[in-house]
Order: sequence, then structure tokens, then C-alpha cells
Amino acid sequence: MDRSEILLQIKKAEKEAKYKVQKAIEDKNNRIAEAKKEARNIIKRAEENAHKYAEDLLKKAEQEIKQERQSIIDKGLEEAKSLKNKAKLKIDQAVDYLIKEFERTIHAEA
Repeated sequence: MDRSEILLQIKKAEKEAKYKVQKAIEDKNNRIAEAKKEARNIIKRAEENAHKYAEDLLKKAEQEIKQERQSIIDKGLEEAKSLKNKAKLKIDQAVDYLIKEFERTIHAEA
């Protein structure tokens, strides 16, 4: 092999090496870009899931509050009805008491 053939082979080897290095750099950059894209997608999905989870928690809390509110209202209405019935009984008792006192006063004066 003469010197010019050796130089040609060296140049060819250098060219191939340079191509492989460039290809490796491109592959690396593509992989980095894909990894970043996938990371953005993962973050986006995580944010969407977190948002949906928060909405679900909020709806659940609102439903629990609504049920608790209705329970308090029902209990209050029940207590009001009970107090009303007790008050009616006491009105009747008060009227009976006043009539008896009035009759006693009339009998005492007579």
C-alpha cells in the first residue's frame, strides 16, 4: 500500500468517524428532546389528574356539607315542632290555671 492509499483510508476513516459522531450527537439531541417532551406530557397529565382529584374532593366535601346542613335543618325543625307541641300543652295548662284562679277569686269574694 502506498502512501496516498493510506491517506485516503485515513481520510475515509476520519469521515466515517465524524459522521458517526454527528449521528450520535443527533441521536442524543433527539432523545433529549423526546425525553423533555415526555416529561412535559407526564407533568401535564399529573396536573390534570391533580386538578380532577381536587375537583372530586371539592364535590365530595360540598355533598357532605349539603347533607350535614340538611341534617341540621331537619333536627331544628323536629325540635321546633316538639317545642311548639310543648308550648300548646302549657297554654292549655296556663288557661286552666287562670280559670281556676279566677274561679277561686270569685268564690273567695262571695
